[in-house]
Parts: sequence; C-alpha cells; structure tokens
Amino acid sequence: MLKRTANSIFLNFCIYMLFVAWTPLYAEEKNKQEPPPEPVTISDPSIPVDELEVLVKPLTADELLVEADAWLELLKAKVAELSQAEIAVKRKDKAIKQIEVTQSIDEAEEAISIAIRDA
Repeated sequence: MLKRTANSIFLNFCIYMLFVAWTPLYAEEKNKQEPPPEPVTISDPSIPVDELEVLVKPLTADELLVEADAWLELLKAKVAELSQAEIAVKRKDKAIKQIEVTQSIDEAEEAISIAIRDA
C-alpha cells in the first residue's frame, strides 16, 4: 500500500514537472509561429469615435492591445511634433523680444544723443 502511494506521488510529480517544463516551450513555440497582428484602425487617425467603436467591436483582447499600442505610438508622435512646434515658438518669441529690446536701446541712445546735442 505504501509502495503504491509512493509510486503514485512520484508519477504525479513527474507529470507535473513535465507539464511545468513543457508549458514555456510550447508558449515560446506558439509565439514564434504567429507574427503579431497588424493594427487595422490607425489608417485614418481622424476617424470619428463612433466609427472607431464599430471597428473595434469584433476584435479580440490581443488585437485590442495591438490597436491600443498603435494608437499610443500615434499619440506619442503627435505630442513630439507639438512639443517641437512649441519649442520653436518659444525660441521665436525669445528672438523677437531680444530684437525689441535692442530696438528700444537704440531708440533710447538716439533720444539721449538728440537731447545732448540740443542742450
């Protein structure tokens, strides 16, 4: 009886270890076989939300993750573009202010030289 229980425990342990060892290999093999799906909803970033909702209804959870990642990349690109534009505007503003200051200084110096000459 004890020998049968020990054999049963050993057999269950071997099956469990085989399962534990085989599962990651199977998952890795499955990942190698299937390329990641391509996003289907990002072709038109200006798509209305109600149309986008209709497009994503039939998608699986994995496909939705792909879509969300693609939209996130679009968002990152747009934010980077806007940030660059904002930096360009700030630099232009700074240059304009510098020109205005220089002009003000020139006008003040001219006014002083006129005042000295007339005095």
